[in-house]
Order: sequence, then C-alpha cells, then structure tokens
Amino acid sequence: MTMLRGMTAVLFLLLAGCTGAGSTTPVCSVPDRAPQIVNQVQPDIPALAQQQGITGDVTVRVTLDASGAVTGTTIVISPSAVLNSAALAAARASTYQAGMQNCKAGGTLDVLFHFSQSASVRF
Repeated sequence: MTMLRGMTAVLFLLLAGCTGAGSTTPVCSVPDRAPQIVNQVQPDIPALAQQQGITGDVTVRVTLDASGAVTGTTIVISPSAVLNSAALAAARASTYQAGMQNCKAGGTLDVLFHFSQSASVRF
C-alpha cells in the first residue's frame, strides 16, 4: 500500500508539471525572459509644458498580453501631471515583445520617457 501511495504521489507531481517532490517549478521548453521594447515612440512635449518650461522623465509601467500587445499603462513616476497623457500615449503607441515567466507569455516593464524643451511641439 505504501508503494502505491508513493507512485500516486509521483504521478500527481508529474501531471502537475513539477520536476520533483516539493518542487513547484513548471516544466516547459521556453526559458524565462523579460519583456522587451521593440520600438519606443518618443512623445511630443505638450504645449502647456513647453510654455511653462516643464521638463523631466516620466516612467510608465506597461502591461503586455501574450502577443506583446499593451493591455494596461500606469504612471509610476512623473515630475508633472502635464506630461502624463503624452507619456501614456507614447507607451501605448510603442511596440513590445512579450516576456516569458513560469511558462506564461506577457509581462510588465517600466518604460522611461524623457521630456525636454528641445523637443518639438506639434499642433
């Protein structure tokens, strides 16, 4: 009976995708990798920011689905709310390669956008 329990436990672990007793590491052929920026769109500095001399770096957290499409964006750090809409739009317009974590494609990464007075303003 003890041997049958042991075999049942091993079978359960194999079916659950584990590599050994007590392990929770999934078995897959794709190694973990971080998501990557393929093409980062540079934001235009908003007219109000240009007029008021507002500059700085905005960090946007981008969430990706399995195909690398953007499913969410949030501001992490910003020197001024005036820059946020332009940074979020640029993050959504940029293209990405999904990462791989525990055999699941997708991921989250922080993207830095730099706003300076030398940036052009489009009307």
